[in-house]
Amino acid sequence: MQLRLWFLVVLMLASAGHLAAQDSLAFSANPLVLTQPSTISASDMARWRLSGYVGYNINPQSDYRELYLTRGLHASLAADYFFGRNLGLGVLLGYQSLAVSDAYRNDPSIPIAPTVPRIFPLTSLHSFMLAVGPALSFPLGSRVSFNVELRGGLFYNDAPVLGSYSLGGGQDESLTGRIENYISSNDQRGRWGVIAFAGLQYQLTPQISMGVAANSSLSSFGYNQIGQSGYFNQYRVALNTFGVQASVAYRFSPVRRQTKAVQQPVVPMPICYAPILDVTQPSLYEVGAGSRPLFRWRSGSPVYTEGEQYVFRLYTLPGNKLIYEKTTKDTQVAWPAQVILPDSSSYFYYALFTSRTDELERTCRSEPVVGTKGFYLRTTADKKPTPPRETVIEYSRKLYELRSVPIAKPDSQAVAKIVKPAPASRRRGAPAARPVPVPDSIRLGIRIVPTLVYEGVSQQAEFTWPDSLATPAEPTVYQYVVGRTNSRTIPIQIHYLIVEPDGCTSFISEATKNRYLQYHATTDEPTTPATEPPTTSTDKGR
Repeated sequence: MQLRLWFLVVLMLASAGHLAAQDSLAFSANPLVLTQPSTISASDMARWRLSGYVGYNINPQSDYRELYLTRGLHASLAADYFFGRNLGLGVLLGYQSLAVSDAYRNDPSIPIAPTVPRIFPLTSLHSFMLAVGPALSFPLGSRVSFNVELRGGLFYNDAPVLGSYSLGGGQDESLTGRIENYISSNDQRGRWGVIAFAGLQYQLTPQISMGVAANSSLSSFGYNQIGQSGYFNQYRVALNTFGVQASVAYRFSPVRRQTKAVQQPVVPMPICYAPILDVTQPSLYEVGAGSRPLFRWRSGSPVYTEGEQYVFRLYTLPGNKLIYEKTTKDTQVAWPAQVILPDSSSYFYYALFTSRTDELERTCRSEPVVGTKGFYLRTTADKKPTPPRETVIEYSRKLYELRSVPIAKPDSQAVAKIVKPAPASRRRGAPAARPVPVPDSIRLGIRIVPTLVYEGVSQQAEFTWPDSLATPAEPTVYQYVVGRTNSRTIPIQIHYLIVEPDGCTSFISEATKNRYLQYHATTDEPTTPATEPPTTSTDKGR
């Protein structure tokens, strides 16, 4: 019978655990309020726990000295306060009873002859306990925990009332008789004792758990035994019980364990906002009527613009050919100097987007914004169409090596003749004749021999030493001539420079050039045929 009862209890626990394990959303009494799902875990810490035990216990020694005590009921209630997740301290209030076995009827103290004795109604031993002690709880899984409780305190044990009697003779046998043996409790009911519990708990909800536990108690009590002679004896015996109980526990406001997970710092990605074009800038220009067009915009960032830079690209229409690209932090770009303004009706379009790079070298780009620039030409009836010019500026560059050869120094009379020409008759009011300039070579007594050592075309007007030309073995004077290949109105420019053997270049004036050649004249004629540089009026020197 007992095995069947415990089988039913275990089956009920398993069914309840299966139903409570479904962690779904729970609705409150108000249908408009939806509570969040809770995680069920036996390792969650709760400060207060209330536990109850109900079961049976037995006395393993059921002989005469223990008054034939066998088995009975156990019920207790415990409240614990936990200082941490595993250790707590609590108090227990409980009750247990032990019934007297029918084997007492065959006790040797009950006489058999001459009359058959009768037995007083058998009562049970009743125990009340109040104990305090530590409580331990160890999680064995997500929902299962192992609990141990050790209590010590005061036990009040009331011994059972036992006895036998025999009826005497006479007409009314119920009024006369003799007590053969009588047992009752004495003043030694309250004694110190201990009780211990150990069991498993299964967490059904975050607050409620159920399980089974085994317990054992140890205490003592005293009783009096009165015999036929009227004398009595006092006894004190130890009471040791073992039992099994079903347990239920309630945790007040469990605190979920906070996992100390190391999280990587979240660095936000840089955000780029598309720039906003200036709507006040014109998009159509007349050819030859104004200055170079200007492209203007402003930042589209709503908060800050630190670290923003803009990529500007210019394309031709039609054809979508990229002719210019520039990255800048300014909010305007002028028409590129290397792109010639058109002299006929033509159109261009430009694309602009924002770029930003953070400290982790991550770059973002915004969506591009586009605009157009158009040029129109006012046509006349007699105006001849001119062919379109190239949009890329090219420069022709020539480099001459200058050598000086000494010549016979002219006398002062020859120089004076050149400087002061013969007077000529002129009319009144006519301007005076200008003197003829004397060449530097005649004045200095040297003859400058130029030799063309390099000629090429480039898009850069600044001087750079040609890669195909070796540097001179000694300091040498050169004449650098640069001019536009596709323009006849812009004059060429002439510069003088000294190049060292290590490639160091220094620009010099024409006077410095003449003095250097005067003091570094050579007696040998150059073997390479001389090539005369242009004599156009230019900017000589820097």
